Amino acid sequence: MTALHCIRCANELSAYLDGELPAAERARVEAHVEACAPCAAELAELSRSAALVESGTRMLEVDPALWHNLRVRVASLPRQPERPAWLEFLAGRRWLAAPAAVAAVAVIAFSVWLYQDRTGAERDLARYMNDYIKARETTGEIPGFTLASGNPFVQVSETSFSNPFRSEVR
Repeated sequence: MTALHCIRCANELSAYLDGELPAAERARVEAHVEACAPCAAELAELSRSAALVESGTRMLEVDPALWHNLRVRVASLPRQPERPAWLEFLAGRRWLAAPAAVAAVAVIAFSVWLYQDRTGAERDLARYMNDYIKARETTGEIPGFTLASGNPFVQVSETSFSNPFRSEVR
């Protein structure tokens, strides 16, 4: 027999033992097992395994009285009060509570600092742009400024009016 027939037969041996194959397929498996020694050995091994499982299931059955006694004992155990899940995480790790609190405070402080730093830069830019627009509207030029290559954000000056973002003193 070919390997392909053996693979197909091996896949159907369990269904053969359980009586689930149609008559024509059952006859093909029986004919193959009679002609092929490895498949016959596989069928014999599966039959022994099925018989062992069948015989062992009776030994594993538990007496109903034992189950009843076990349920009664479990039901009589005192129940512990339930805690929220986030407390369960810290309950066995008390040493973790203080570092976790310090880390949380540090993250919040850093976030506030970043926010204030960003809003300060935005405020400086808004002030600078307002001063620039007012000076430009009133005179058409910016007094005390020499614009470097026409860029209003690069100032060449020694006056008190300063660009907080970039200055070049000549």
